[in-house]
Amino acid sequence: MWRQALVLLFAVSALVAAAVTVKSWRRRDATAAIRSLVLIGAGTVVWAVADLCGVLTADPARVVLAKAAVFPAVCAVIAGVFCLCLAVVDRGWRLSRRTLGLLAVEPVLVSIAIATNPWHHLFVLADVRTMPVGGLAVPVFGPLFYAHALYSNVLLAISLGRLVMARRQAPPAHRRVMELVLVVVVPPVLVNTVVNLSPVPVVDVTVVVFTFSAALLVWGLQRRIFADLVPVAHQRILATIDDAVTVIDLSGRVLDHNPAAERLARRLVPELPATLIGVPVADLLGHLTLTGSATEHDIVDAHHRGIDLNVRVNVLDDGRGGHLGWTLVVRDTTETNRQRLALEDANRQLRDQLHTIELLRADLAEQAVRDTLTGLHNRRHLMAALHREVSLSNRAFTLVLIDIDHFKQVNDTYGHAVGDEVLTHVAGILADEMRHDDIVSRHGGEEFVLLLFGADPARARARIENLRTRLAATPVDAGGTPVSVTFSAGLTGFTGTGTPATLLAEADEALYRAKRNGRNRVELAGTMAALSSAGSG
Repeated sequence: MWRQALVLLFAVSALVAAAVTVKSWRRRDATAAIRSLVLIGAGTVVWAVADLCGVLTADPARVVLAKAAVFPAVCAVIAGVFCLCLAVVDRGWRLSRRTLGLLAVEPVLVSIAIATNPWHHLFVLADVRTMPVGGLAVPVFGPLFYAHALYSNVLLAISLGRLVMARRQAPPAHRRVMELVLVVVVPPVLVNTVVNLSPVPVVDVTVVVFTFSAALLVWGLQRRIFADLVPVAHQRILATIDDAVTVIDLSGRVLDHNPAAERLARRLVPELPATLIGVPVADLLGHLTLTGSATEHDIVDAHHRGIDLNVRVNVLDDGRGGHLGWTLVVRDTTETNRQRLALEDANRQLRDQLHTIELLRADLAEQAVRDTLTGLHNRRHLMAALHREVSLSNRAFTLVLIDIDHFKQVNDTYGHAVGDEVLTHVAGILADEMRHDDIVSRHGGEEFVLLLFGADPARARARIENLRTRLAATPVDAGGTPVSVTFSAGLTGFTGTGTPATLLAEADEALYRAKRNGRNRVELAGTMAALSSAGSG
């Protein structure tokens, strides 16, 4: 007798839960609360079927197996109740990936514990107990089950606690929804608590209470009490929208509209009739394309009225694939477009100004490192390049220090104007003979410094000798008098060691040796002379 009654009860529960699941699934796009009922209903179906299987068998092993299959479904139901409470408390709540991941942890752990139960018997013990009434077998649970029960009750307590606290400040319409959730969720929780704490073995009928609670929730949420969550009528909502909203029937005529659409239409076409209902949309917006899919149009002063419009066209259907008409959402973009064009023009002017400033900055930067007389790089640029090359130490180079011979005598004899011409003449010859990555700079007065990259001592000296010979063969014209110009040079090399100061000092020492030895000659620093001799040997 007891067994037949329980079989009928669990079977009916499974059918009702399945109906709840299907009905909720069809309305799943309405709210997050309805989507939570899908999870609750699906979990309840599995739960009821598993309990039904446990009642139908008298084999203790099968009873244990059936009961073990219940708990993943129980986890789903508890998670669904948690999501339901959050969705009712906050109508904008959506299930995030993080929340979904956290809710999935406990079901995964329970499933692992059940799958490995035959090895440790910590979730369901191997033995079963027999009910004093009806003689039904009831499994004996282990410590992992009670950990699961504690987690489930804590999660339910948190959910219902948030619901109770939110109810105090909720508006009356929303408060009725919260009260409904409390009324239908609390009873199955109490039944489950009594079953778990019972000193004698009893059949767990929690799923039955959960089933009919879910059915009551579906009924309540989909009736007027759910509609109370959005009590403002759609006409009042449309009246507050600044965009023009218009409903168009299949013939292309106005079927309904909001006040913003009325104002815009009369602004576009002042001679319209007293009512817009029945007016062809073509009279308002020209030949607007109305298709079977959502579209968007930008009408830029289409009728020479000085008004730019953005028109979004959405298709209206009857939910069964039938086409009823269209809704038009029209926004006046005149001022936006003017501001955009003004901003684009301002940005264009700003880009031009920035380009000009960048050219001026580059020109100033280049002038800062150029000698105004000769046009060569100045000492500042030379020292920066020297420090850079020495710090990088990634390529060898030769430093050449050049001094024009008897330059003071040229100034004293022919004047500073000729002296400047001599400096410019020497600078031009030096610059002509430099390769693309070499550096030539005026070091100060009549001195010049060259950085020759990739040249060994012998090749570097040969290049400087060619420069010296060329300069000596091209005198400077000083008012009809040719002035012979020569220079003395000192060379030193960088092969990975040394500093800018030591390199300049070595080249300076070699330069003075050239002057002592008669001028108009090239001398190598000590280390380079040794390398040159070794190379010659």
